[in-house]
Amino acid sequence: MKQNDFRGIAMAVVVFALGIIAVGFTGCDFLEDFVSIKIAEEPVITDPPPDPLTLDAFMTLYIKSDGNDDTNTGETDLAPLVTVAKALEKVRERYGNGGEWGVTVTETAKTKYPLPAEIVVLDTITPSVTGTIDGAEGGGPPIILRYLRKEDQDNNDTTTKNYPLVTMNTSDVELTLKNITFKGMAANTAPLIRVESGGTLIMRSGARLMDNTNTKVKTYGGGVFVGSGGTFEMWDGTISGNRMSKSNSTGGGVYVASGGTFTMKGGIISENSAAGDRGGGVYVFNGGTFTMEGGFIEHNTAKYGGGVYLFTTAKFKKTGGTIYGAKKENGYDEDSDKMNIVVDEPTKDGVAVYSEAIVKVRTTTAGTGVDLHSPLLDDGTDDNWEERYVPLP
Repeated sequence: MKQNDFRGIAMAVVVFALGIIAVGFTGCDFLEDFVSIKIAEEPVITDPPPDPLTLDAFMTLYIKSDGNDDTNTGETDLAPLVTVAKALEKVRERYGNGGEWGVTVTETAKTKYPLPAEIVVLDTITPSVTGTIDGAEGGGPPIILRYLRKEDQDNNDTTTKNYPLVTMNTSDVELTLKNITFKGMAANTAPLIRVESGGTLIMRSGARLMDNTNTKVKTYGGGVFVGSGGTFEMWDGTISGNRMSKSNSTGGGVYVASGGTFTMKGGIISENSAAGDRGGGVYVFNGGTFTMEGGFIEHNTAKYGGGVYLFTTAKFKKTGGTIYGAKKENGYDEDSDKMNIVVDEPTKDGVAVYSEAIVKVRTTTAGTGVDLHSPLLDDGTDDNWEERYVPLP
C-alpha cells in the first residue's frame, strides 16, 4: 500500500472519530453542530416573590356572620359566605384550575409567583369550635383576611370599622393561625383580634397580623387584645405595623388586660407603636400575665415603654428571647435600651427577669416586686425612676 493511501486512511479515521464525538455531544449532524458547541450560560437568578400585600388579588370573597355557605357565592358583599373554611375551599377550587400568576422580569432575574386571594370580613368572625386557619393547606395561593378590598384601600377609602376581624370569646375554643395574613386599616376602632372569656389564640409559622390603626381614645390593643380569661400563645409569626394613634391608648402590638395571659415562645413583634402613650410592643395591665420564653420584640415605638410596659400588678417573667431597639414617639431614643422594659409601680412578685435586659423601674421602695439577679443600678433620674441592668444568668 502506498504512503498516500495510509495518509488517506488516517485522515478518514480522524474525521470519523470526530464525528462520533460530535454526535455524542449533540446527537445531530456533526459538521453542523461540532462548530456550534459552546459553554452553557449561567442559570438565571430568581428573585424572592413580592409581599402578597403589595399585589392585586386574583379573587375576592366576602364573609359575614349572617351569610350562607350553601346558597351564597361569596363573590359580592350582598351574597356573603359565613365561614372562612368555605371561602378557602372556593379559593383552592379556583386555584386548582390554574389560578392566576404574576411575573416580574429584571435584567438578571425572572420571577413567577401566585397572586393572592383576599377574604373581606364584613363583621367579626366568632369561632364556636376549635380549629385551624391554614392558608397554605392544599398548596393554595397566599391568603389575606382584611376589612376592605385592596382596591378600595388603594383608593383611600376612609370607611371606619369598629370590630375585630376575629373575636375569641367562647370558653375552651382554640383558634390556630398558620400561613395567613390579617390586614388592618388606617381607620379602625378595634384590634385585629380580641381573645377573652376562655378563648385561646395560637399563632404559628406564616401567620401575620399587620397594619392596623386603632383610632379610638382610651382604648387598648392594635394587634391583639387579650382580655380577662383569654389566652394568647405566640409560637411563631409576626405582629407588625399596628398602631394606637390617640392619647391614653396603649398596647400597639399586644395588650394584656387583667386576667389575661400572653405567652411568647417565638416569632417577632416589631414596628408597632403607641404614639401617644405606653407599650409600643406589649402593654400588660394590672393583673395581666406575660411570659417571654423566646422570640423578638424589636423597634417598637411609644411615649413610654417602647418595648414592654408593665403596670403595677402586672406579672412578667422573661426567661428567653430578646427585647431591643425601642424608640420614643419622636424617633430613636439616644439610649434606646432604657425604653425596652418599663415597670410602673410594681408590686411584690410582679416582675421576674432572668435573661439579659435593661429594665427601667418607677417605685417608691427600691427592689419592691422586681426579681432581678443583679444589684440595683440607680441612674439618678428623678420621679423615683431607677435603671437596672440584668446580665445573662
